[in-house]
Amino acid sequence: MVCTDRNIEDIQVFSRDSRNKDIYKIPLKNRKFTLFARDFTRIHLFSIAKSQTRILTAATDLILFGSSKIIPDRQPADPLKVNQVIPLPFIHLRPSKDHYWKQTGHSFFFTIESLFDPRAHLNFDLSSAGLNVLENKNLHRLILSSSNDFKYIPPHDERLRKQGQGATRQDLIFTRISNGSGDYVLTYSLELHRSRFAYNNHFAGWLAFGAGILLVTGVILRKRRTPWWSG
Repeated sequence: MVCTDRNIEDIQVFSRDSRNKDIYKIPLKNRKFTLFARDFTRIHLFSIAKSQTRILTAATDLILFGSSKIIPDRQPADPLKVNQVIPLPFIHLRPSKDHYWKQTGHSFFFTIESLFDPRAHLNFDLSSAGLNVLENKNLHRLILSSSNDFKYIPPHDERLRKQGQGATRQDLIFTRISNGSGDYVLTYSLELHRSRFAYNNHFAGWLAFGAGILLVTGVILRKRRTPWWSG
């Protein structure tokens, strides 16, 4: 992975896998970094940077299937040594059992939390800031719910369906928030697959299922009426 915007400075990248609460700092080489995993795992990826007077945070979630023989080059992150203001807000996707295969039509719930301490109080007016979604060049606005999260249901995509099962699209969730100590731009990249069930012909499926039930029932009734010795 690589960052190409030369106006962005002090880039730092962090990761955390789903089985370990520790946060690791990933070294950059010419603004590039590589991820490895020995086992199947879900990786939370965070990036922090500066652009003029703004602080930028970006996040995403990745699935790594493992089997790598390379030992990851990473060190445990020390919040006190991070060259930014603490706490650091970022857009967080609330975990769900459905997220192993993110697809259109599913419900996703986002919150804004601190990178190093999710329980830390963030002094931002989230209700007025809201979250924005850029999806296929369409812009949507998400409203803060009574449970302090933002719900997003990505619309189905006919073009994505035609591209095949392995095709994906990127929806960008973003917002800009400010407090007395800084101006923040937060982004989250949501990689989506086509829906597995939205384009199924359910009527034809139920029709075939009903015909099968009738056929099996008819065979059973016929066998009951026929003596066993007559075949």
